Amino acid sequence: MDGAILLIEDVEKGLGHIDRTLTRLIKSGCLAGIAGVAVGQFTRPQTHKRGFVSERMMIQ
Repeated sequence: MDGAILLIEDVEKGLGHIDRTLTRLIKSGCLAGIAGVAVGQFTRPQTHKRGFVSERMMIQ
């Protein structure tokens, strides 16, 4: 994927799911050589029952 631009966006996914998916892609080497990342819309995100995961990820 040399020189490709990764577009990420989703509907009804929580931040934890998005984080896990991106982590798997990075660790597998699938994103090696990308030129950039474009972030689209994330609509109607699911929230964690206690909000801990979402709040922690927002701080980072």
